[in-house]
Amino acid sequence: MSKLSVSQILGRAKAQLKNGDHLGAEHLFAEVVMLFPNNVKAQQGLRVLRTDPEKFMTVNPPQKLMNRLIGFVQDEKLELAIMQTKNLLAHYPKAVALWNILGIASAQLGKHDRAIEAFEQIITLIPHQASAYFNLGNVFKDMVSLHGPSKLTLRH
Repeated sequence: MSKLSVSQILGRAKAQLKNGDHLGAEHLFAEVVMLFPNNVKAQQGLRVLRTDPEKFMTVNPPQKLMNRLIGFVQDEKLELAIMQTKNLLAHYPKAVALWNILGIASAQLGKHDRAIEAFEQIITLIPHQASAYFNLGNVFKDMVSLHGPSKLTLRH
């Protein structure tokens, strides 16, 4: 992406959309949205794909973008991971992997409330997702370690 301008990438996405390569177009629009969440043309491109279920069937963002977010977490670029994950969640609200990255990065930064919300969202989407309960328990454990048990509240 760094070698092409945003307008060139959007032009390629539109060309792919016109040629019937909906998945390729989605990948390009999503990449722009991840980096530039207020880019109206990229937002519109994803919206057009979302309105037609035959064109837009993915729940998750492109794997390339997921790998980049995971890399940010591994490199401890947690604020960047959180910001770009939130940008993608606006267009992929059911992407459990995104919620998981948000929860993990938030927990590592000590933003317990945001981590709890992220893991609870996973449980809402997939009630039997064991790792979400495990991660949620670790967040509460960290909160107890930092603040003592009196700071915890029950969550429904």
